[in-house]
Amino acid sequence: MTRLLTAGALGAAVLAVAPAAASAATQQLLTGSISTGGTAARACQLAPAAGAPGVVTRTVQVPTLGVVTARLTGSRADWDLAVFDVGTRRLVGASAAPGTAELAQGFGLPGRRLLVQACLRDGASGTPRLTVSNREMGKDIEAFRLKLVEVATPTQAAKRLVQALDLDLTEHGGDGTLQLVLHSSAEEAKLRDAGFTPKVVVADLITMAAQNAAETLRYRATTARSALPSQRTDYRHLADYESEMKMLAQQNPGLVKLITLPNKSLEGRPILALEIAKDVNVADGRPTFVQTGVHHAREWPSGEHAMEYAYDLIRGFGKDERITRIVTQGRTVVVPIVNVDGFNLSREAPVDLGTAAAMANLPTEANEQLPIADPAYTAAILADQSSGSFAYKRRNCRVKDGAMPAEGECGTMASRTLGTDPNRNYGALWGGAGADFTPTSDIYRGAAPFSEPETQNIQALVSTRQATALITNHTFSNLILRPPGVRAQGVSVDETALKALSDGMAAQNGYASIPGYQLYDTTGTTEDWSYAATGGFGYTFEIGSEQFHPPFPEVVGEYEGIGQFAGKGNRAAYLLAAEASVDAAQHSLLTGRAPKGTTLRVKKEFASQTSPVLQDAEGKTGAPISFPDRVESLLEVGDSGAFTWHVNPSTRPQLAKARTTSEIADAPASELDISSPTPVLPAQPKLVEFMVPANATRQFRASISSAVPVDDYDLYLYEDEFGPNNLSGSSASAEAEEVIVFDDPVPGRKYILEIRNFSAVGPVDGKIQFLAAKPGTLVTSPPQKESYTLTCEKPAGTVLTTQKVTVDRGQKLALGNVCARGQASGKSPLKLSVGVDRRRLGKALSSGIRTRARCSVRCTVRVLLTLDGRTSKRLGLSKAGKTVVVARTVTKRNLMGRKTFTLKFTPKARAALRKVAAGRTVRFRVLATATDAQKRKVSASRAVTLRR
Repeated sequence: MTRLLTAGALGAAVLAVAPAAASAATQQLLTGSISTGGTAARACQLAPAAGAPGVVTRTVQVPTLGVVTARLTGSRADWDLAVFDVGTRRLVGASAAPGTAELAQGFGLPGRRLLVQACLRDGASGTPRLTVSNREMGKDIEAFRLKLVEVATPTQAAKRLVQALDLDLTEHGGDGTLQLVLHSSAEEAKLRDAGFTPKVVVADLITMAAQNAAETLRYRATTARSALPSQRTDYRHLADYESEMKMLAQQNPGLVKLITLPNKSLEGRPILALEIAKDVNVADGRPTFVQTGVHHAREWPSGEHAMEYAYDLIRGFGKDERITRIVTQGRTVVVPIVNVDGFNLSREAPVDLGTAAAMANLPTEANEQLPIADPAYTAAILADQSSGSFAYKRRNCRVKDGAMPAEGECGTMASRTLGTDPNRNYGALWGGAGADFTPTSDIYRGAAPFSEPETQNIQALVSTRQATALITNHTFSNLILRPPGVRAQGVSVDETALKALSDGMAAQNGYASIPGYQLYDTTGTTEDWSYAATGGFGYTFEIGSEQFHPPFPEVVGEYEGIGQFAGKGNRAAYLLAAEASVDAAQHSLLTGRAPKGTTLRVKKEFASQTSPVLQDAEGKTGAPISFPDRVESLLEVGDSGAFTWHVNPSTRPQLAKARTTSEIADAPASELDISSPTPVLPAQPKLVEFMVPANATRQFRASISSAVPVDDYDLYLYEDEFGPNNLSGSSASAEAEEVIVFDDPVPGRKYILEIRNFSAVGPVDGKIQFLAAKPGTLVTSPPQKESYTLTCEKPAGTVLTTQKVTVDRGQKLALGNVCARGQASGKSPLKLSVGVDRRRLGKALSSGIRTRARCSVRCTVRVLLTLDGRTSKRLGLSKAGKTVVVARTVTKRNLMGRKTFTLKFTPKARAALRKVAAGRTVRFRVLATATDAQKRKVSASRAVTLRR
């Protein structure tokens, strides 16, 4: 008689597992050499295959509930490794990395017999060494069910207070709420003591994970092929990613290259990537789009979507016109699993029913529950709440700063609350808000910027390619986040273009497109560093609406699109980002000539800075840390000697903004009394509207206090209007003065202070002090220019020439013969900028458009005004939907410095554009080309929108 696996059975099975007797922390179960003849026919992790050609098996018995680690070392062949439960055929752990350095790890139950299976995939066998050990996992401190809760955060100050509690903060929330995972009753008490009332969203995450796995298993049993490019029907294990990446590279030479990133994980695993491009092995100057997944271990869909996008490009090349164009014009690098150690523990945590098909009686009807033949199987896959909690592990395996973990140590209960959050460890803005200095915090930033091998790998990857676009995938919240991650950074210099691409992607998947800080301040994140260091556009995708790893059908739906977004989804959003990555108007272009076979190198070394480093729970900060950073990429000159090189702008975004700094005067220029002689009522906060005086715009300081010792008032600051997105706040404990300090306010703009009664019965005293800059200390830093160093080198590495190259976003720079000796002087090449006056479209059609061009040396300039293919086709200017020139200068203009001239519309364009309805806008692009006396050419462009 078969037994149905119901939610109740899941809970009962948990109780059925008895703890093992105490034993030594780590026990060696097996050690010895192996060898075989022939090669295995299929991936090692798919099923036990004892006796098959190329397969070597050994059997061990688990002495105690713990982490089973099998390692294979010492051969030049490509071996894979897998561990199965003998009775249930459950996959315990597996590894399919290139070569023989294999690490298969998972959770084992006391008394269970395990089959350790090594599979020779390629090469001569040799005699690699196989070792198997078991480390006792230990017990959880308390029987606490992991839960997902939501708290009200109506202000930015409330969000910051939640962040300061060292809790497991998710990326899910809105203007007025945030969600957290609670791991213990102590964490729940801490949240309540801080004044928050948690609303339970999911009462038991472990049981939910098991139910999700059961739903995924039913889906797999009734769905032969999903709509995904790979047609998968369930989540991959780490070995699945590794073996598929090896297979894709082997089957597609010239199109797909397998990359092993420079740093192994803390447990010794290689971290793999796929590079996809036509003629992938030729370094020919094409731009790169980087896709990463699984920074956070529990966020499995992020790896699935990255991997499926790789399949999309590979299988669509030569068949799908859009994909073929992307693969031909650019490169894509996919890193599906950044945090390999953490993901392996999360994925192998025994709440997964996905391997049950090998022993189950599969249903004949789609609506039947899946019967499990062996009741012991349920116990084996669920273990207990302790091991199950690893399904929601977030961080990597840095158990102790500066030290490598011992064998199996990361999977023990003593280490469950330890590790570094990789997405708080990147250098730019590291150490500030939204990350924590406490090693037990789930948003622990690490000991130093880039202290972890995972982030060092992504730094090396992005820094050595012209990564013009990057997406780092996460779960969950249905969000697309763009830089900056910290509100105090202000609007990015590229905000218009960053937002346009983000909004375009959001139109494909229905996600909200917002700046990173709008969710809450975060520092040390992937895209904040990549954008700050390289200027390449970077985004975070928060995939899905409700869960870290939901049932697999939801992963399919998010990628392919559902409802009104059917046929679009994240697939369409990724393709849009890839197209932006090859659009030279979004980055920069270098063209020129060099002898065949030479290597060109552009590089830039600079010092990057962290945030002021948060040091304690009271908000005390230390000075920012400077750390060395660099970008460097290569181009190999082909047979023609001509090159076109897509690069990011040479000037980093933060230097392209004007900045003003000054010291603050010792005494205020004026004060405003904001006291209330009567108590402010709890339900009726006092709002104080004010303007900043024109003579005191350096800083204002608002403060309140109460004469009653136990009174507790809070203070919040808003800009323009009262609402949830406040600028700053102060909510100290009773008896403490509440103070808000705000630098460089805008004169003439309305600000609002809110005095809120948290727990008070007496009147409140308060004031705003307006301060000016100290005389003689005002320093205005205009936008700066930064240059690449371009070298021409012989194949053996001898440097022939060196020059400085400065190139802006959207600029095409013609360098001429970059290996000619005259280029070694370091003189700046010809530079061009172009501007345009905005006016009504009707007036422009009649009188033309005034443009301005500036050349750094004497040059001849020609300027055109164009319409994109879609608009020109709609207006009847182009049947083929190609870009059309609608206005131009009558003759080329000779100039040095700046000159203004007029573009005249063609008669055909003038007639078509006059049909545009009143109030509608038309977007044009100004294209300018300049040539100097040495026949060097440079181009510049600028978009302009005119209203009819």
